[in-house]
Amino acid sequence: MKSGACSIGSLANSDVRVGVPVIVINGRFLTQPLRGVQRFAECLVQELSGLRNDLCVVAPHGELRMREIGGLPVYQWGHLSGYLWEQIELPRFLRNANSELVLCLGNTGPIGGRGMVLALHDVTYLDFPGGYPFAMRLWLKTMTPILVRRSREVITVSHTAKRQIVSHYPAAGNKIAVVSNAVSGELTGSGPETVQRHDFLAFYHASESKNCAILVEAFRALPNETLRLVGPAPESPVPPNVIPLGRLNDSQLLDEYQHALGFIIPSLSEGFGIPPLEAQANGAVVLSSNASSLPEVLADSALFFNPRDVSDLVDKIKRLAADPALVTRLRSLGSENWRRYSWKSSAERLNEVLNSLKRGS
Repeated sequence: MKSGACSIGSLANSDVRVGVPVIVINGRFLTQPLRGVQRFAECLVQELSGLRNDLCVVAPHGELRMREIGGLPVYQWGHLSGYLWEQIELPRFLRNANSELVLCLGNTGPIGGRGMVLALHDVTYLDFPGGYPFAMRLWLKTMTPILVRRSREVITVSHTAKRQIVSHYPAAGNKIAVVSNAVSGELTGSGPETVQRHDFLAFYHASESKNCAILVEAFRALPNETLRLVGPAPESPVPPNVIPLGRLNDSQLLDEYQHALGFIIPSLSEGFGIPPLEAQANGAVVLSSNASSLPEVLADSALFFNPRDVSDLVDKIKRLAADPALVTRLRSLGSENWRRYSWKSSAERLNEVLNSLKRGS
């Protein structure tokens, strides 16, 4: 156990109590597939654990991605899972644990949890509802405004996301802070200098907000260029120069970044967008949509295009493929850009928020 961490004892005993106030971290993210939201939670907790000695991580029973995070043991409590665990059993734990605050880093939290700090990454389910199953969309539209009102503080990942959240949920306006994403150490590297980079790389997702159909259209018009797609294969047929890779682990993804000439992100909506920074950390240049938070996150380090204009994307791909000087300049700017963000500085910002809330309690 991490020195100074809260001691709870055996959580199999529902009557066990903690004598000193603690900040409880909702560890439900450890039961979910590792995507951007879950990576945000993991990396922040790992860094935050070095700044505080009053943290306790609790998760549902079942399979976890890790049983210790940042030196903090992950305690498993209750018998339910998913939303039911979060709404029924987590509040019961919070009462027993004498919690001061509950830190919920994955867009949802317990309505019955007092002192909640809620991370809300975006409101894409409102702006692009077609990308969400009906039940999930209904749950988020019903629960999120309640959670925002009841939270002590809301955090989000960019100033663009902050503006979007406040426009939909004005109750967040006087209690919302920006805690940025960053690149995790597992996906940081410059890539071999001798590798000849030719291909383009992108993540595929079927949702409307990710706008991936434009990628296939663009490369259908560019038969001499190759696009490698990370993620599930598109349902519609793709041209031979579009290569679906399936889901990749971190090691495989790192290799793809380090061999790509360019990384393309065509999203219509992003709360932040970690993959472009990962690409920059590995020597790939970024072609980015000029929508949502991406210009904020990437500043002048990317070649931007109109995500609703396939001809603009085609022109930008041609320009990048034909202009080595442009590639060199963007690679240099990208190397500077991704370093503006770090999990350490983000954890320090979150720590300031927590300290402010504790002083005001």
